[in-house]
Amino acid sequence: MRMRALSALAVFGGALSFGDAGCMSSEKIAVRDAAKPQAKAVLADAPNLLPPVDVQSTTTTRSQAPDVVAASSNSGAIAVRMRATVNGIPIMEDELREALAPYLGELMQVPESQRAAALQKLNERELNRLIERELVLEEAMAKIKGLNRPTVMEELKKEAAKDADKRVREVKTALKMQSDDEFKLVLASQGMSIAGLRRQSERSFMMMEYVRNVIYPTIQRISLQQMRDYYNQHPDEFKTEDSVQWQDLFIDASKHAAPAAARAHAEHVLARVKAGEDFAKLAQEFDDGDSKLRGGAGLGSKHGEILPAQAEELVWSLKAEEPSILDLGFGFHIVRIAKREYTGLRPFDVPCQMEIRKKLQGVIAEREYRRIVDDLKRKATITVF
Repeated sequence: MRMRALSALAVFGGALSFGDAGCMSSEKIAVRDAAKPQAKAVLADAPNLLPPVDVQSTTTTRSQAPDVVAASSNSGAIAVRMRATVNGIPIMEDELREALAPYLGELMQVPESQRAAALQKLNERELNRLIERELVLEEAMAKIKGLNRPTVMEELKKEAAKDADKRVREVKTALKMQSDDEFKLVLASQGMSIAGLRRQSERSFMMMEYVRNVIYPTIQRISLQQMRDYYNQHPDEFKTEDSVQWQDLFIDASKHAAPAAARAHAEHVLARVKAGEDFAKLAQEFDDGDSKLRGGAGLGSKHGEILPAQAEELVWSLKAEEPSILDLGFGFHIVRIAKREYTGLRPFDVPCQMEIRKKLQGVIAEREYRRIVDDLKRKATITVF
């Protein structure tokens, strides 16, 4: 049950190149911009919770004790552990723990002697992602409020809630849980909660929507010349080797009254292939071999791999979409080339351009995200305990 849970929880792990974020197990907090009053109250008790740390604007500080033991506040309530603050907003211990949960299965694959170091790196990475998320969200909330259009925030929260519903359903389905109570118990065994999953999804969704809106105009301005320059500067990425995807249909001569009858039947099927009929359907109807089990696909795609070996020369002599017939004496192979690649460079055609555009969009999006986050960090007060 535990390993199945860890595997399924990876639905929430590290899929976004801009950095995922963690979650806080609180039934009452749906979006973090409402947390500042509570944050101030927690910070007021900070001397009782954490070792003193000198905080300086635009810098990140780290104490000598990253794991801070929870303590009772002056009011007698149990204080929640903090791992960092971002412009006064706390990032809690349980929030970081839930951000780490999707990676525990991966961590278990690390040799035990290296696990502590791997966990430390994972802690640092996920805490940094949480910090970046809070910085971006604070900026997003301020700008949205500045628009003085409440419907924008309402719509964003509504869409974020829909995404959270979908994510929670995906995890529940992956875990094969029959009831909500069983689902909650499994999550609790991993230090997680439904509220935490929802909050993580909602805040990650809102952050990514804001980032996409900021970055979108830039990544849409990629020109044809930029794509051609990338193509010319990275020829190794567009090298091709001789390869073929071919189709095969075998007519067994022994199933016909005479060789001439078998030949006539094969020629009839070949004519239907040339007329453009679906090869897989023709194979299902007429194939006397086993290619119908593969949807009419031939065996082998590289030189020396083609089976039967007698078909090798014919296969490599044909062009894309060209059909032909091979007489083996005991039967006939009807061959058609579905796709043909030649040694050299892929042409700078529309599919190639689309591939390059996608690569450039990823590179530019990551660069712009880092620019946004680095600028926010320079202006922020961040404390890491």
